Amino acid sequence: MPLSHDILRQCTHHFIKNGTTSSGTVRWRCTRCGTSKSARRPRSKVNHQLAFFRDYLTHYDTRQRVAERHESGGRSRSTLYRRSRPFLDTVLPPLSIPHSDTPSRAAIMLDGFYIAYPSIKEHRHLPGAKTATSILLLAIDAYTHEPLHWHIYQRFEDVRAWNMFFAELVKLGFSPKYLVHDGHSGIQRASAIYLPEARHQRCLVHMVRGAHRKLGITPKSPLARQLQSLIHHLVTVRTHAGKAVWLAAWGDYLAAFEYAESTNTPQTNALRGLKAILMHAYERDELFTFLDEPGLPHTSNAIESRNRVLREALRRHRGMTLSQREAMVSWLLLLQQTDDLTVIRKHYETTRNGATLCDT
Repeated sequence: MPLSHDILRQCTHHFIKNGTTSSGTVRWRCTRCGTSKSARRPRSKVNHQLAFFRDYLTHYDTRQRVAERHESGGRSRSTLYRRSRPFLDTVLPPLSIPHSDTPSRAAIMLDGFYIAYPSIKEHRHLPGAKTATSILLLAIDAYTHEPLHWHIYQRFEDVRAWNMFFAELVKLGFSPKYLVHDGHSGIQRASAIYLPEARHQRCLVHMVRGAHRKLGITPKSPLARQLQSLIHHLVTVRTHAGKAVWLAAWGDYLAAFEYAESTNTPQTNALRGLKAILMHAYERDELFTFLDEPGLPHTSNAIESRNRVLREALRRHRGMTLSQREAMVSWLLLLQQTDDLTVIRKHYETTRNGATLCDT
């Protein structure tokens, strides 16, 4: 009766060569018990497949072109997909940050990215309507732009999702002094619970986009043009003297707006809503926090750039299931943390049999 593989692995006596297997691999035979085995290198195979998978994810080429460029060229695209599919079955968590390095994360940039968004309620009953919801919440270092933590939730970007995300950040030991974000209400309400001492910096570019969305590119009324000019000058403030000039202009606008606030026209309603957003950020001291901390960014362009890379990857690799898209996003973020295949392989093998970072 042949011995099991466990017994073969436990045998530690002297082995000698004893021919080859049908595939040409050298067979080894124990001089004491007579058992035989062949040397295997499963990790080298995983590293080879992992290198192909990284090439496939980051270059946005078809599997056929990747096969022609890779060492395993000549294989069919279905074979290459079958070899990369196990990696798409696991949603990877971020690499653990050493606790000694955590206090150096003085500023964190936050944003949410929808991996899947359902159709509007009026169309969800139609055949082919999208019903799945998946949101990625991401935190990166505001200075180095390194991904620090992420989590995928199968829900909308709301207060509950941000509460769970901030609870994880605090549990991991993050205690930033500054938070840079786009002004989402979930971030503000969750940070007030878990990081009440942190100061906020609103993305000024989002303020400009909000003004264009509500007022248009070329507003007609003088008050609308004045408010749009104020918001455009937000991104030009670089010193405390410039801040004083902007605040003086803001006070003049508030005085002029009191005369037009009693009217109820669509233009005035848009002005009233945009003024309320700007007033809320001004009262919470979230517009010019970057002046008190040299090097602190006043926009969230860095994390928006990462979202653009993820969005383009989802478009280039369209056709995947929702779980595969979530896994691909986690792999891309992990590759932004490190490019060491040995570290990635160990992290993958550790996570493969555990729970994934995808909650309902």
